[in-house]
Amino acid sequence: MPNLELEWNGSKFAVTSTLLPRKLWQAASIDVFLDGECLLRTGGVFKLTGSHSAEFEHKGIHHQVTLSWGHASFRSFPIKVEVDGTTLHEGHVVSGNWPLSLWPWLALGGLISHMAWRL
Repeated sequence: MPNLELEWNGSKFAVTSTLLPRKLWQAASIDVFLDGECLLRTGGVFKLTGSHSAEFEHKGIHHQVTLSWGHASFRSFPIKVEVDGTTLHEGHVVSGNWPLSLWPWLALGGLISHMAWRL
């Protein structure tokens, strides 16, 4: 299910963000789709900021899509989606499974609380 849908050239771009089990659910894959076909997947690289580009064909013409992301906030990432160098969207995409990012911190807090109670 897309977190963000954009209209472009008579087609629908969709952007999703999903947390992955790498680095204790602190890494995410941000993926870009055009009419349901995946054009670009960041694959859960553990980088605070970055960008990925991919080429695709639409209605017989070759294009380039670029996804840039910034520092994640509690539930989302700031992103910029460009097609052929023109900004299609600049905003945020919410990770669909963001509550998973909380469990390592809750476990750590519980452990610290348990240790403090025993003192």
